[in-house]
Parts: sequence; C-alpha cells; structure tokens
Amino acid sequence: MKIVTSKLFVFAFLLILSVKVQANTPDPTINYFIDGRVLVPWELSLEYGQQKIDEDGKASTVRGSLSLEAVVNDVGSDVVKLTWKPKGIKTEWGSINENVLTATMTNSQRWIDLSSVKDQAALAVDVKVIKPPKELVAWTLESEWNWKERASFPLKNILRKLPKKKWVTIPIPLKCFDNGSLNFEKITSIMQLKTTGKMTLELGNIRLAAAPPNSTCG
Repeated sequence: MKIVTSKLFVFAFLLILSVKVQANTPDPTINYFIDGRVLVPWELSLEYGQQKIDEDGKASTVRGSLSLEAVVNDVGSDVVKLTWKPKGIKTEWGSINENVLTATMTNSQRWIDLSSVKDQAALAVDVKVIKPPKELVAWTLESEWNWKERASFPLKNILRKLPKKKWVTIPIPLKCFDNGSLNFEKITSIMQLKTTGKMTLELGNIRLAAAPPNSTCG
C-alpha cells in the first residue's frame, strides 16, 4: 500500500510540475524574442539566413555593413544590438543589395496563423535608438516563406522621434501589414528589418499584444 501511495504521489508531483513548466513556457505563436533569446522554432539571422549568429552571439554581413551583437542593456536584460554601416553594398548593376542590410526572424519549421487577431493585435517591439536613421526603415512580415508575400511598415519617422538611448515599446498594429499580399493564416517571418543608411538600435522583447485603442497606420 505504501508503494502504491508513493507511486501515486510521484505521478501527481510530475503531473503538476509538467503543468507548471508548460504554463511558464512562452507560446512561440505570440512570443518571438524574449529575455535575449529567440523562441524555437524562430531563428534570428542576417541576410535572410546567410549569416548565422556564432557562439559569441555575433554576426555580420559583408564589410560589416550590418552587424549583430548580443549585449546586456543598462537594466541588466539580454538584448541584441544591430548596427548598420553600409559599405560596398551595390551590385554590379549599380543598385543597392538590400539583402546584406536585413536582419530577419523566421520560423524554421512551420507557419503561424494570425488571421483571427489581425484587426485586434499589434507587434510590440522593445527598442532603444542609439543612432537614429537618416534613410527609410522598413519592418516587413512574410508568409509561406515566399518573397512575393510580404508587407512592410515604415519606421523611420517613428524611430527619429523617439528619445535617444531610452527604452520604448513600439506597437505596430497587424492591420498595418494588410496590403493584400500577406497571408495572415501562414506567417513565416515576423521580422525583416532593414535600412540603407547608418543606424544603431538595441532590440528587446518582440511579441504579440493588444493593439492600442483607436490605433492607426499613419
């Protein structure tokens, strides 16, 4: 009888522990980058996966045109620092190679369905502007891993108006990406961030949240 009771106690303890672990595990459907780490199956990289983050938490594109570094911010949280210093980014035809200026967060295994919340939710991004942009900045979403299924939101004016070197949460309503090209039922990239000029940012948590009341895309 003691043995049975002991087994039942262990089983109950493991069951409770399992529930607690699941409750404390962020949902990657709505959480993408939390406390300095990307939630699986999301992957953070540069140049659309061509430049992976190394063991030291760093990555860089050609001639350091875009560099990423894992750092600890002024309040002791883990974040990533992105620095744009475009050098030698033109193609042989004279156009700018925007791929080497793009930081991406892409789902490596499956897509997520945000169609039911696209009118109520926003992408909440914790950001600190160190060097504000001078050129256009775009935050782009992609569906079905298809470059033809993208929609972008302009960030230049917002970033330039933010106080320098202070953490701010920017809410970007999902409806602002609803241009007809994006399939909200199969979102595969939650971030494609690029600019063709100099800029330095620190990025903290990136997750889904309720859109602010009366939010607009202007």
